[in-house]
Amino acid sequence: PVSGANPAADTRMALLQLQHDIQSAQSPLKPLLASPSDYNDTLELTSEPSGQVITWRYNPSTGNLTRQVGTGGAAVELTAITNGDPTSGGLPVFTYYDRCFNNLVDEARSPGASSTTVADNVTVIKITLAVKHVSSAPYGSTTAVNIMNVEPGLAPCG
Repeated sequence: PVSGANPAADTRMALLQLQHDIQSAQSPLKPLLASPSDYNDTLELTSEPSGQVITWRYNPSTGNLTRQVGTGGAAVELTAITNGDPTSGGLPVFTYYDRCFNNLVDEARSPGASSTTVADNVTVIKITLAVKHVSSAPYGSTTAVNIMNVEPGLAPCG
């Protein structure tokens, strides 16, 4: 969880926890039951070997990133995130890609697709965080994490 004293250190700690959770995720991910755009600020996965459901959620109105394990309470992992609301032009915290690096959230908005196509096909999750700094511009960090338990695809990318 955050200390608030150093946005760069707080962001790095949150990213390390996210990376650990993503790399230990069962595949496919847990599908979100709402619209595909909900994937921009929510990540839900089942961790191996524990089988625990872990939910990461960014709340644009509070600027907080929380992590919830199972049915326990959500813990604030990072505060003062300035990404904004991804449904109104803000930068998404989570971007989901398939093995050909197609943005699955964009594709899930096309006719005939659904939010479950994101969970079923994701192999890489990009995490982007901008965090307010008290005396200077926001500290930003972007990282892409492969889901380690996904078998590589056999068909070439088209």
